Amino acid sequence: ADLDEIEALRKKAETTSWLLHPGKVSEIYAEAGRKLSAASAKVDTVKHNYEALRKEFGELKAEADARNLSKYAHAAWKRVEQIDQSTAGPQQSGFDPTGAIRELHTGIRILEQQRNNFGAIKEYESAHQAYLKVAKNLNPGEWKKVAPKIEATLRSSLARANSAAATAQWKRAAAAFRDAVNILRKGSAEVMSARKDVRAAQVRLAAAMARVNRKELAAGAASAWTAILDKQAEFTAALKGFRYQEAVKTADETIALLKKVQSDVKEAKSRRAEILKKLESQYAALTARDELLARNWPTEWHAAKTKYKQIQTLAKGQDYVALLEAAKKLTVDFDALTVKVGGISGELSKAKTAFEALYKGADPAVLLFNTPKLWRQVTNRRTEALTAEKRAALRDAVTAYGSARKALIQAVDTVKNLTAEEKKLRTQITRSQHDFRRGINVFSARKRTLAKRLVTQADAAEQARNHRNAVRLLRKAAALLPATRFEAAADGTVIDYARGLIWVADGTGPGCLKGEKLDWYTARTLVSK
Repeated sequence: ADLDEIEALRKKAETTSWLLHPGKVSEIYAEAGRKLSAASAKVDTVKHNYEALRKEFGELKAEADARNLSKYAHAAWKRVEQIDQSTAGPQQSGFDPTGAIRELHTGIRILEQQRNNFGAIKEYESAHQAYLKVAKNLNPGEWKKVAPKIEATLRSSLARANSAAATAQWKRAAAAFRDAVNILRKGSAEVMSARKDVRAAQVRLAAAMARVNRKELAAGAASAWTAILDKQAEFTAALKGFRYQEAVKTADETIALLKKVQSDVKEAKSRRAEILKKLESQYAALTARDELLARNWPTEWHAAKTKYKQIQTLAKGQDYVALLEAAKKLTVDFDALTVKVGGISGELSKAKTAFEALYKGADPAVLLFNTPKLWRQVTNRRTEALTAEKRAALRDAVTAYGSARKALIQAVDTVKNLTAEEKKLRTQITRSQHDFRRGINVFSARKRTLAKRLVTQADAAEQARNHRNAVRLLRKAAALLPATRFEAAADGTVIDYARGLIWVADGTGPGCLKGEKLDWYTARTLVSK
């Protein structure tokens, strides 16, 4: 603006006639000279101010650089760098000293503000370095597995510290790092304890593996040795994955399995001959009953023989544990078959004795006459039992004897029931003939004759011991004779078999004088007629 005014005055003086207005031209030049002097002084002042501010800014920037402001206040330092570049000096094209002074004032204010934070930054740096020192051996994966809750708390504290540092909240960041240090120390104790336990387990497992004869176990207990190697692999995987508790448990299980397998191999080696001899003896005893076993327990006996052949094959190798386990299982099977053989013999003897005792006391003729179907069942089942017994099919024989005895009991009971019913019917007929003879003679003479004939036929059937036919005849005879003293006939009369009398059921009807009363003598006269 000053230059524009001076230039305007110069042009005005040049366009004004010096000859006509010499005084005016002089005044214009004098005013231009004054303004030029003032502008020069102003430029000198701006230049001086710029240089002073630039010096102060440079000193503050150097101090901040020495204190690592770029590390702890990255955003502020980036702004300072921009100001430094934009106010480098007049050699820059388009340099605006006034704007540079404003920028330098801003940069100085930023740097002075950060200088006030250097105490807090120093506190932050101290806390940060303390954390780095404690955390230098930290394995996040290990902590996450061994102390997951503490590791999560640590991550939260570190997040707070970094967030506060990013916004230049140094005191908050320092406090968060101090919390992280305390968390680390607490968690380190837990992690170190877990490490100690797993290393001790690792030493125990290595010592246990070193003590065993691997070749002997691999040969003498192949499947168990494979299981041990699998367990060892599980331990290694758990250890690498920082699953220390699982690793300790797996190591102890592997050691226990090693001891058991060693014991089993030792026992199997020492008892090998004894076991094979015992199995051979049992097999020989059962083979002597081969037909019996094949007839009664074909599946079980075939399976046992197959297992015995497998044991014979195992005996040729060195897998002692497999041999011992297979022998134990086969011994159980052999014992079970031995018990079955002994048991079935006893069952057969018991079933046969029970049947024969009942059979000897039975009368075949009586049973044939009275229970022909049941008797045929008895004889058929008995024949089946004897045949099965000859074929050594003892289970079938036991079943057949049981069925025969059941049918025989049913037949005997049927005969007993027939005999009892026959006796009851004879008693009923005899009582009826005695108590109601008057009425029978008067009213049922024909039925009496027929009943007598049926009783005679029943006597003949009984003599022939055909109780079933005797009962059938006696039932007919009993049905012909009155069972009670009074009998109401269909024609409205009532018969008194004890007295041999008959009258109408309704005393007011015909034949009873229509209900009229008579004296004793008149009634007697009427009856005598």
